[in-house]
Amino acid sequence: MAHARDTAIESSSGITHCSICEQVCGLIVTQSNGRVTSIKPDKNNPYSWRDYCIKGASAGDHRDHPLRITKPMKRVGDRYVETSYEEAIDQISAKLKRLIAQYGPDTLGLYSGNPGALSFSSYGFSDALLDALGSRSKFMIGSIDHNALMVAAREMHGSEAVILLPDVDACDYFLLIGANPAVSKMSWLGKVSDGWTRLRKRLQGGARLTVVDPRRTETAAHATDHLAPRPGTDWALLLAMITVIVEEDLVRLDHDDLIDNADQLFALARQQNVASLAAYCDVPEAEVRQIACDFARAPTAMAITRTGTAQGLGGTLAEWLTTALNMITGRIDVSGGRFMPAWPYSFPLTDRATPKAGPPRPSRVRGLMPVGGGYSLAELPGEIETPGEGQIRALLINGGNPVVSGPQGQALDRALGKLDLFIAVDLLQRESHRLADWLIPASHFLERDEVHPYLHSFNDEPYIQASRAVMPTPDAMIPDWLFLRRLTEAMGVEPFEGAIKTPDDLANLMMQPAGLTADDVRAHPHGLMLGERTMGHYWDYLRTSGIKADLCPSNLLLLLQQRLETMAKDAHGNMFTIISRRQNSMMNSWLSDTTGAHKRPEGLDTIGLCQADIDRLGLPIGERVKVQSKVAALSLVLELDETVRPGVAMIEHGWGSRIFSPLDGDVAWRQGSLRNILVDNSTLDPLSGTPRLNGMPVSIESI
Repeated sequence: MAHARDTAIESSSGITHCSICEQVCGLIVTQSNGRVTSIKPDKNNPYSWRDYCIKGASAGDHRDHPLRITKPMKRVGDRYVETSYEEAIDQISAKLKRLIAQYGPDTLGLYSGNPGALSFSSYGFSDALLDALGSRSKFMIGSIDHNALMVAAREMHGSEAVILLPDVDACDYFLLIGANPAVSKMSWLGKVSDGWTRLRKRLQGGARLTVVDPRRTETAAHATDHLAPRPGTDWALLLAMITVIVEEDLVRLDHDDLIDNADQLFALARQQNVASLAAYCDVPEAEVRQIACDFARAPTAMAITRTGTAQGLGGTLAEWLTTALNMITGRIDVSGGRFMPAWPYSFPLTDRATPKAGPPRPSRVRGLMPVGGGYSLAELPGEIETPGEGQIRALLINGGNPVVSGPQGQALDRALGKLDLFIAVDLLQRESHRLADWLIPASHFLERDEVHPYLHSFNDEPYIQASRAVMPTPDAMIPDWLFLRRLTEAMGVEPFEGAIKTPDDLANLMMQPAGLTADDVRAHPHGLMLGERTMGHYWDYLRTSGIKADLCPSNLLLLLQQRLETMAKDAHGNMFTIISRRQNSMMNSWLSDTTGAHKRPEGLDTIGLCQADIDRLGLPIGERVKVQSKVAALSLVLELDETVRPGVAMIEHGWGSRIFSPLDGDVAWRQGSLRNILVDNSTLDPLSGTPRLNGMPVSIESI
């Protein structure tokens, strides 16, 4: 625990970058006697500091949290006792050996989430543990926010690692679908530093912005046009736009020698009825036609699909059709469009299989393929509770709070209680860790000294910076990556087959093609610019790889045809569909853990409806209502929200996680209600494994 922690040292300031989201903003951190006193943007950082926000500013609230875990703790009855790393590694490895000997390596599962997933060292060495043991039982955070992008990249470009970034500085027409960069920045996956400011500068110069979102977001307030379709219908809107462009002979297909199945896509478009698709989306057909034509005729343009769409059942289709729209209008790898970065330290564009477990295979219970090396979080309860070969009996949660951030957390919570061995590596004992057998301390990013080549490979300019340990590590605590390495070795196997002993070894291997080392990067404390942004690398990638871009992949076409066949039946009657709202002061379930800037007034958990829906229900504003889905119910306060379209209910995400005091077992902290318990974990996008976090039908009635 956090008592008897840091040794007293003099005040000092240090340079690092934030590591709690993709923007990795440059920071100046001041500390005194081992505690954070201030965090400010590093204005000498040449790339990232302008996206600095309250998430980085309040990082000290977590680093110095009074309930922070700073020593290994093992469960004894309903409480935890502090122990040594040696005892933890000995007992965990001994039990794991027995389980694997009896049931095979897949009996050990891993879930990686924030903050662990954004730690190069911790993520790398937890992944290496499973690889070395030969387990394929990995479950990834991407299955709740960005798997759609990776699936579309795999199907269209031959690799999940192909990310097409926006060139905002030369764009004349922005089409943003399910994106709200005024709050969430121009990121995920792929980031544009200070992107919202740069986009608005283009608007001031005459560029056009069309926002597609069922809510009039902070971004939509600045838009030239705002379309508010029914949640989950973005794919149909995009198909309608492609159909209009084909009908109006506005196709401009560059590099057609490097593109497959264009004719198949055009034939598909000619079979569609724009009026029917627009009616399904509940948007005016005339507006769809006008926006499609304006987009195609603009000198430069880009279409972007982001998290709001990716968290629905049509996310993968929408991501595919967004890329197809860009491609058939000549918006790929050109100025003002979407481009592939060619930063020399990027990951190889091949999809790596685990060295001992063999090639990817369908999941055991539902038969879904992994994405980004991991299965869907929604599948984890079934993989724990379903008997048979490969049943998960031991689980490592390396950062993250999947009971809160994933769908139907009550099902996962029940399953976690049935594990034979449960290890949590994190800063605090969160909701997801309440049944853990072992609590292992995690390093805070302010205490880490590492270079993250992979995360920086998604910058829109070639830039990289080292994260520095600007704060001391609590007494007797070792970095979590070192715990994971020692655990791997105690299992009798070597992480990375012994070739890599430290995070720097791994970073150096990744940066070797550029002739860079981790020490080279550290020699530039404010970050290192590696050249200018250039275009054309996507087409070069296709040529050198000997592949073609697939405009109409068979897996996606089959899914689209299935959705078209059921489109007429896809109605929820008098039910509402729920969507989320992101705030600058909030990030998933993590920033609700502190008593500082993110405090939520007790009892003010709300559900927002437009005035027309409130009138239809006949319920007064401020009344507590019952919100019922197929799997759960919540009691929330009804509020007026004129930013949402009729039929849509807005519930803020990220709240509802308890924090426990391990030594006495008490619930020390809780804020808000957990909206994701309403989300059915059996209803998934079949290709991305993403649950319907946006668009889940619910009923609303008076209590």
